[in-house]
This record gives sequence, C-alpha cells and structure tokens, in this order.
Amino acid sequence: SALHLPLRTAESPAVLVCVHHSRGFFTRARVQQARRFAVLARQALLNADQATQLEERVAERTAELQSALGAAQQA
Repeated sequence: SALHLPLRTAESPAVLVCVHHSRGFFTRARVQQARRFAVLARQALLNADQATQLEERVAERTAELQSALGAAQQA
C-alpha cells in the first residue's frame, strides 16, 4: 500500500509518502492519522524555511553593521 499526502508550502512543494508492504494497510483511521501528521510536517517545513530566512537576514545585517563600524573607526 502507498499513501501520498501533499505538503503544500509557498517555499517548497513537497509530498509525504507512506508505504507499507501489506495491501489495504491504510485504513480510514490510518489515513486520518497520516493527514494530521502531514499538517505538523507542513508546519515544520514552514518553520525551517522561516528560520533559514531569519539566519540569512541576521548575517546580512551583521555584515552591514561591521562595515559601518569599520568605516566609523577609520573616520
């Protein structure tokens, strides 16, 4: 059995793929459980994207401030 659940995010389209060797393994209850997990996984992807963007902004701002400090010390 295989179950594919979309993890739609603006930054990175993804799919959660669940597989099991038994035919008919994904009952309604298991599909519902996987859907709930997919919501959490989607949020985790969004959080990771936001953390990466924040780290990039911090690095850019740090470089700007270091440059401004260097210029001020030379003046």
